[in-house]
Amino acid sequence: MNTIQHIISLALLSALLLFFSCKKDGPGDEVSANLSVEHYFPNSGKAGTLVTIKGTGFSENIEENIVEFAGVRAEVFSAQSTSLVVVAPEAATTGKLTVKTGGQAIEVGNYTYQRLSLKRVWPANGPAGSNIRITGEGFGSLQQPTRVTINDSTALVVNISDTLIVAKVPAGAGTGAVKVFVDNMVSIGEIFTYQEIKSIKPLTGGKGTKITISGEGFESVKENNKVYFNDKQATVIEATPKQLVVIAPEGIESNKASVIINGQKTVSAAIFSVVPLPKIAAVSPLSGPVGSIITIKGSTFSTVKDENKVLINGKEIPLETNPSSTELVVRYPANIGSGKIEVLVNDQKVVGPEFVNQELGITKVSPESGLAGTEITIQGSGFSKDLLGNIVSFNGVRAQIISASESVLKVIAPAMLSTGPVNVQVGNLSARAPLAFRRSGVTTVAKGFMTLDYNYSKIVIDSKGNLYVNNLTSIMKVTPEGVSAILATGFTGIMGMDIMNDVIYVVESTVAKKVTLNGQVTTIPTAAIAPRGITVDKNGNFYYPNSWNGILKVTLPTGTVQNMNTGGASDKCRIAIAADGTIYHSSDDYQGMITRTLPGGRGVNWIGQYERYGYQDGPISTAQIGYGPAALKLNAQGNLIIMDSNNNAIREVNLQEQMISTLAKVERGFADGDLSSAKWGIISDITIDKEGNIYLLDVTGSAIRKVIFK
Repeated sequence: MNTIQHIISLALLSALLLFFSCKKDGPGDEVSANLSVEHYFPNSGKAGTLVTIKGTGFSENIEENIVEFAGVRAEVFSAQSTSLVVVAPEAATTGKLTVKTGGQAIEVGNYTYQRLSLKRVWPANGPAGSNIRITGEGFGSLQQPTRVTINDSTALVVNISDTLIVAKVPAGAGTGAVKVFVDNMVSIGEIFTYQEIKSIKPLTGGKGTKITISGEGFESVKENNKVYFNDKQATVIEATPKQLVVIAPEGIESNKASVIINGQKTVSAAIFSVVPLPKIAAVSPLSGPVGSIITIKGSTFSTVKDENKVLINGKEIPLETNPSSTELVVRYPANIGSGKIEVLVNDQKVVGPEFVNQELGITKVSPESGLAGTEITIQGSGFSKDLLGNIVSFNGVRAQIISASESVLKVIAPAMLSTGPVNVQVGNLSARAPLAFRRSGVTTVAKGFMTLDYNYSKIVIDSKGNLYVNNLTSIMKVTPEGVSAILATGFTGIMGMDIMNDVIYVVESTVAKKVTLNGQVTTIPTAAIAPRGITVDKNGNFYYPNSWNGILKVTLPTGTVQNMNTGGASDKCRIAIAADGTIYHSSDDYQGMITRTLPGGRGVNWIGQYERYGYQDGPISTAQIGYGPAALKLNAQGNLIIMDSNNNAIREVNLQEQMISTLAKVERGFADGDLSSAKWGIISDITIDKEGNIYLLDVTGSAIRKVIFK
């Protein structure tokens, strides 16, 4: 061959190679994926047993898959790219199981010819304590008990026959193969997916809260996981084998979380508690420069830092300190601007007031309440040193300024004081205090008008604001101006007094009496049940507390006596009856507990714990009161007022939110003034007027004290 012919031959050969390399693959020419095997089962059995091989790179053409048992080719029963099902051949013996396809070959493992064979596990997933059914052959044994493991953890065999085992999934087993041990034989079956919920976060929230469920055995496909709280299904938005993220559904109630996969339910140990939406009560300050510390007071915040978000003008600001359930603190950053304050607690949002970026701001007003003439200190920034350069107003009424610096103003509460916002104006800047100033304080209505008895003296009020107080033998009327006069006398021993529809009711040791507002006394026939105190409901029925028998109800006019099943009741503390018949009472003079009895129910400890007393506001589940409260009354808003005598405090229970707070807490003594400086003595009873002011029967000072709240 000459040189020219040689060059031509090489060119033709290159062209042919290029043509075939560029030729598009046909349907049978696709490049196979790498051949691999993840698992096969069973690993033992007799000839004819169906063996499933799971992996990748298999051909979907049955004929292109060669499977051999110890060198003997087996029939391929079905073929997919990720699994093969083959029949153990008759002529084979125990040995290696191999797969060849697409020019690739792989050794799968050993296959043992024996009578023991594990064919199927159902269900192939589930939590600890659930039962699985294992079908196969050769499970029976006369030598020793058959043993089952899941991921090498021993399972309890519940039932067994030669072809069926029922076993209980052990706690903490984890995901792994199911194995059956009979005598000296073992058969390995398919992989069992162990399901467990290890934690849910957060543990509180409501509709729309994003909840992370951590554990194992979840499906990576979102739609394959069904998550419920009670009967309400949550929406799964993220899914991995170890974590699900869901959105709490409409109508969610406090309950455990349950995850259902392939019909198998797994339930969390922890309870997700539905709580009220967060509330913002006060923000301090409401204006200020960059770097200002902003304190947000409210309720239902989370004590877990990352479960709270604070935004100003739509931009998130990190918390400055660890949060409490009632307080969040942030530092106002640069380049954020003025805007609404928003708080999100576990995706539950509340919108608060606007924070204004400026030099003028009010951080604190002290005291926060008082009467006309009270000296008040206002702290903040940006005030004028010149008295005339500041304008201070209380609910729109201008106050007298007595001293001024850039950070402190001292003023006198104006004569026309009413509850409302405190504003400071300096030039064209204006700042508002974080809390409204409350016109509140303590004044004495009457003093020394009669001798009082701590055990039996009570106070009631009529529709015109006249007050009535009793001792053992008399009832005294005291006008709103403090003028006193005897209304009725000659009683043999008054044990309790109440008023309903401007009719006064009193009880003596064996009899009840009715007293009109003009002093006319008549006897009401009732059963002689030795009453110690009295409360009258809206229908005119009597309720008597009794230390041993609890609370007894006398229905009028029949005089029928009924034990209300409340348990023991203090005979010194006035009981309260709600419009629906719910009874609130003190269970014992030496316990810090309030008992609640629902209509037709039994009395239960509601606030406080047995042999525990103290002072703590917040949810009623954790709140504490002092021992021996003196009186309970329901106000116009339907909230329960507690005269917490031993804490010298008036407490309020918001029955809708199930939260307790303090209206006033003072030192023991006798002094009128704002709520930070007033004092009162031992209180035996309280009553409430139409405006919500509370009147205290101060036994120590033989006085009626008026606590003003607005």
